[in-house]
Amino acid sequence: MVANHGAEYLIDDFVPNPEAAVLQPSTVAALPAVAEADSFRVFGPVNDVGYNLVASSDGRAYGTGLNRLKVLRGRLPDPARADEAVADFTMPGARIGQRVRVPLVASAGGDTHTPDLSGAPVWTTFTVVGIVAAPAQFPPFASNSYFNGPNYYLTPAFYRAHQTSVAAYEFSLVRLRPGASGAAAQRQIEPFTHGRPVSEHELAGQDRDVNRSTHLVAVALWLLAVLLMVVAVLVLGQLLARQIALDASDYPVLYALGMTRRQLAGLAVLRGTAIGAAGAVLSVAVAIALSPLTPIGLARTAEPHPGVACDARVLAIAVAGTTVIAAILTLRPAWRAAASAALGTNEHDGPGRRSVMAEASARAGLPVTITAGMRMALERGRGRTSVPVRTTIGGAIVGVGAMVASHLRGEPQSPAGDTAALRRHLGHRDLEQQRPARRSGGRAGRARRPGYRHRRLHPDRDRLPARRPRSLGVRLHARQGNLRSVHAYGAGTRRGR
Repeated sequence: MVANHGAEYLIDDFVPNPEAAVLQPSTVAALPAVAEADSFRVFGPVNDVGYNLVASSDGRAYGTGLNRLKVLRGRLPDPARADEAVADFTMPGARIGQRVRVPLVASAGGDTHTPDLSGAPVWTTFTVVGIVAAPAQFPPFASNSYFNGPNYYLTPAFYRAHQTSVAAYEFSLVRLRPGASGAAAQRQIEPFTHGRPVSEHELAGQDRDVNRSTHLVAVALWLLAVLLMVVAVLVLGQLLARQIALDASDYPVLYALGMTRRQLAGLAVLRGTAIGAAGAVLSVAVAIALSPLTPIGLARTAEPHPGVACDARVLAIAVAGTTVIAAILTLRPAWRAAASAALGTNEHDGPGRRSVMAEASARAGLPVTITAGMRMALERGRGRTSVPVRTTIGGAIVGVGAMVASHLRGEPQSPAGDTAALRRHLGHRDLEQQRPARRSGGRAGRARRPGYRHRRLHPDRDRLPARRPRSLGVRLHARQGNLRSVHAYGAGTRRGR
């Protein structure tokens, strides 16, 4: 939101509600609590196609001003061309080079607040030249009955070409002054509403919802990082221990030449610390090289500065932590090797530790093959042929746990938001109302009134007489000179015709 100069509030200048106030964008921008305000129009297609067309007169809203667009693919449209547009990344089936032809509702007598229902629609055609991400357009979408879902963002040239010929909704993106509140702006705007309510939508709430959805992915990645760190500690510990055991063959000679037990142990710790520091520096270089591949999922789309990233403080802590862990892992095996050299013994001499499970199998009288197999799998052996059984089993357990945790996290949500897209393309209808009523005794248990169909308007529900819908199942009705869209009972078209 901050990187893309996101708006804090969305104010309805004109919406198709006869009881709502009608505001002038200049009035909203002149409020004392408002630091910046950019107005734009939403041109609604005649048919319920599941998206809107957005354009502003000066190109500031969703352009150079508030809610700037981040280009994911392609480029931004030429402001001087009315036939170029960019699509939201949540737009189903949108692609660069796509030609879109949309019928728009004509205005009556040049009044964009009044639709001309008797006239022919105004057809417009444009080419998609880019896929973008805009603030407040990330799923889950904010609850706004009039302006919601994916958009095509068009140019000021498109706005001027259809400035009076097409009916449209009007909104203002608002950013308040430091210290000002939405309640203060609401009080300042009341004298201009003539007693009618005006809707203001706090976009920060939608920002919190998006952060909450990406937080789950972040927690899963943190858990995965912790599990990988545990595996790395187990593997690195047994590797350093084996390396010290191999080097300990020369310790008796060094001890005879005058080195003390502490010096021998310090030599092994110093070598392990150097190995850990070298590995940490190499890991930092790999992390920086792979940083353009992160973050993942929805957070990658929202990332304002993709590419190579280098947080010096975090990387320095990682290098220091890895070096210290390597030094700690070498302390015990280094001291044991030095003590064995001082005593003139070999720490691997003597019988190895027997497996409790193998001993229990032998006492239970199980077949020799089972007992021998358990000894070979669970006993580390002795001398130079010993193997790190416990660390191997621990690493396997942690690895399987990480794999199970990644699957339990569930399938990630698609960028388009399947649930939201389904509700939009079904016209915000209740799915339960589409199921036929069960008949009991020859009569429906929940019968509908004859000649009526259940439709859901925004924001309330009404019952309107059933009529034959137009091509894609959406009609426009005039109520007190305002534009009102009615979703018909038939399903909307997602692709094709």
